[in-house]
Order: sequence, then C-alpha cells, then structure tokens
Amino acid sequence: MKAAFNLKSLLIGSVLTLFVFLAIGASLNGPPQVDRFRIATSANHLFVIDTTTGQVWGKYVIPRQDMQDQDFMGPRLPSEKD
Repeated sequence: MKAAFNLKSLLIGSVLTLFVFLAIGASLNGPPQVDRFRIATSANHLFVIDTTTGQVWGKYVIPRQDMQDQDFMGPRLPSEKD
C-alpha cells in the first residue's frame, strides 16, 4: 500500500510539473523579432531603418572615401529630458 501511494504521488507530481512547464512556455512564447533593421543604399546615400520604432539613420557618402562619422551609430531616440 505504501508503494502505491508513492507511485500515485509521483504521477501527480509529474503531471503538475509538466503542466507548469507548459504554462510558462506558452506565456513566454511571443512573436519573434525578425527583420527589425533594414538597410537601403543608393549611389551616394546609406540608410538604416528600424522597422519597430520607425527611426531612420541616414548618411551621405562620397564615393571612394572612408565613411567616418562618429554620430552615425549614436542613439536617435529622444532622451528622457526631451
């Protein structure tokens, strides 16, 4: 009788644990973040577009020169002070 009780408890515990894991997995399963950033170029321009926020970074590029702009990769979202 004692072995049957332990087997019953083990089975109930396993089922409840499985249910908890499935519930947590279902709640954390959001849509994947795919294609957030897009890059567009032309002969003299470079654009990086954040499709989530709509923010666009743009840079005019002179052909055959290094593109060195310290502010290009900086944050573009408004700060908390604004």
